[in-house]
Amino acid sequence: MLKPTESLQYTEYIVDSNLRVNDNRKDLQAYQKSLETYDWMIKSSKAKFLPKLNAFGSFEMYDNKVAQFNANGYLAGIQLSWNVFDGLKSKSEQEKYKAERGMENGKSLWKFSVIWELLLRG
Repeated sequence: MLKPTESLQYTEYIVDSNLRVNDNRKDLQAYQKSLETYDWMIKSSKAKFLPKLNAFGSFEMYDNKVAQFNANGYLAGIQLSWNVFDGLKSKSEQEKYKAERGMENGKSLWKFSVIWELLLRG
């Protein structure tokens, strides 16, 4: 059975006494986190234009006891890859995330303006 992690507190007003939206509301905090997620997705899509550097290595022991050759082997290396042209896929992905973030921001501004007007009318 799932139990809540926080206690539920009733607040009568959704705005502070100085007509400012209360920042402690969970829906506003969730909205802020969703905008931060879009920012991280945009940064991630920008990173696709950068080269990637990979390093690898291994060490192996051969016939330690059976034939007693005392043979060892090791391998180390680096790999550099850079996707110079991907058919503008990375650029279009970046623009898509920017547009989605803008749409999300526009929706919330419209909702908050309607709520604000209702509160001011009282």
